[in-house]
Amino acid sequence: MKLNIDLIENSCGNHFITMPNGSIIIEVPLVPFSAYASFIEAFDHEYTVKKEFETTYFVVDKIGRGRYIAFTVTNEGMNGWGLYDTPCGSQVLARELGKQHWKDGVRSTKYGWVIISSKGIFHKDIYKFNKETGDIICSSRNPLKEFPDFILNLNEVHSIYKVIKRSF
Repeated sequence: MKLNIDLIENSCGNHFITMPNGSIIIEVPLVPFSAYASFIEAFDHEYTVKKEFETTYFVVDKIGRGRYIAFTVTNEGMNGWGLYDTPCGSQVLARELGKQHWKDGVRSTKYGWVIISSKGIFHKDIYKFNKETGDIICSSRNPLKEFPDFILNLNEVHSIYKVIKRSF
């Protein structure tokens, strides 16, 4: 029996698979937070990103535009043990926020943001933005002292991704 599936590629190179039952699956590169240096080097080369990192899949509601990437969370910083929090070891599906949108700041999100900066990869909430200095304050959902708030300047930020889905 042959399955009737459709494979669609968006303009950013993400593949969407439409299944016979109507569900849609996205195929994305999976970047562990520990792979920070190699991700920054490969970021602008879609072929290299796909070749260098594993692939993972998420069921999604629709075929989306934009660049989607998955990350493996490596600490408990965004785990405050709430419904929308993310424990260590989870995979998160994230969509890139274009730099043209940074100047107005970012809104709070249900699952947080993945921020790629010169200092590393962070999964955080962004709760303040100073338009004059370009500073953002990043916070964890875990109340322990080992996960303090910190400031990042947008000049140090390579890319920002909105977490849209999680897998435990």
